[in-house]
Amino acid sequence: MRVWCKIIVDQLKVAECTVEIPIKKRFEIANSEEMFLKALGEATKQLDIERPLIAKKQMKEIMEFGITAFLPSDFMDSVSFDKMTIELIP
Repeated sequence: MRVWCKIIVDQLKVAECTVEIPIKKRFEIANSEEMFLKALGEATKQLDIERPLIAKKQMKEIMEFGITAFLPSDFMDSVSFDKMTIELIP
């Protein structure tokens, strides 16, 4: 499975990257939360942005739906985009 990270500005994708994670099904994230956080850290490193603060809401959305979004308020520093989405893709 891969983690697909997209940066959105004015409803347009301006940057993206993917990171492999060694799980087969989305529900396995519950047991591999640390692995997901590591993949998210690698994706944000590739995009040259800081890793956002992750709330329980976002982890629940990833586990249930395979997608979540982070807004500028989820970052400690100011960011120059409107939204960052994370999606799990097989």
